[in-house]
Amino acid sequence: METKKQLPSLITNSLQRLDLSRTNKQGALLPSLHHFCEVTGRTKQKRADRRANIINVLQVVLPQIDLDTLTWGQFFTRHDGKTDFYTRGLDYLVEKAGMNHKTVCRALSDLEKCGYLKVQRSEGMGKAGKAIRHFSLRTFTHKFFRELGFKNRTIETTKAWKRKKNEMTYYNKKATTKCLQGIGKVNQVFKKALEKAVPKNRVYKTMPYPTQNISTRDTANLLHEASERAAKTGENAMDVYRELVSKQ
Repeated sequence: METKKQLPSLITNSLQRLDLSRTNKQGALLPSLHHFCEVTGRTKQKRADRRANIINVLQVVLPQIDLDTLTWGQFFTRHDGKTDFYTRGLDYLVEKAGMNHKTVCRALSDLEKCGYLKVQRSEGMGKAGKAIRHFSLRTFTHKFFRELGFKNRTIETTKAWKRKKNEMTYYNKKATTKCLQGIGKVNQVFKKALEKAVPKNRVYKTMPYPTQNISTRDTANLLHEASERAAKTGENAMDVYRELVSKQ
C-alpha cells in the first residue's frame, strides 16, 4: 500500500496545508482541535506538541486513504474473485510516524473527538473460541476537509471520480471469460445428466428441463443454491435444480 505514484490533488493540497503555525487558535485550519473552556469562557488552544503529533499521523494516513469512502486502506480482489478492503493497524503507524504507541493512540483519539475521524472497531472469533481484534476502519469526515479549507463540491467531485474507478475495477466486476466458459461446461453436464435421469423402460413423471433463456450468472447461482440445499436436506441435486429453475 506504499504510495509512489502521483497523489490526487485533494490529498496533495491537504498535506501542503498541514502547517503547525496555521493550526493555532488564531489560524485558519482545523479550529475544532481547540476546545471551549467553560471556566474561563475562552477557547483553550491545544498544545503545539499535541498538534505536531496529529499532523505527523495525518501525513502517514492521508496518502493511503480510499477517496470514495475516505477510509484508510484500499480495495483489492482476493484469490476467490471477491472484493475485500485492506487496512493497516497501529503498529504500522508507530513505525512510519516514528512515535510510540501511546502517542499515536492519543493523536487518533484527538482526531476522533474533534469529529474529524470515525472509527469502526470490529472483532472475530478465533479457532480456540477466543475473540480476535481486527484492524479498525478509520474514516475521515467531510468536516475534516472543510476545516482544511475545501468546499463540499471539491470533496464530492473527488469522491465521484474515485467511485467511477472503483465501480469499474471492484464494485461491478464482471465475470471473466474463463469463468463464463466454466459455467457453460457445468451447465452442459447438468443438462446431459437430466436427459439420462429417466430410464426409457419406465414411465416416470418428472419436471421438464426448462427451455426459457437463463443467463450464465443466474445459472451459476441456481447450481450453487441447488448444491447447498441438497447437501442439507439429502435431496437429489438435479431435482432441486429443476425445481428452482421452474420458479424463475
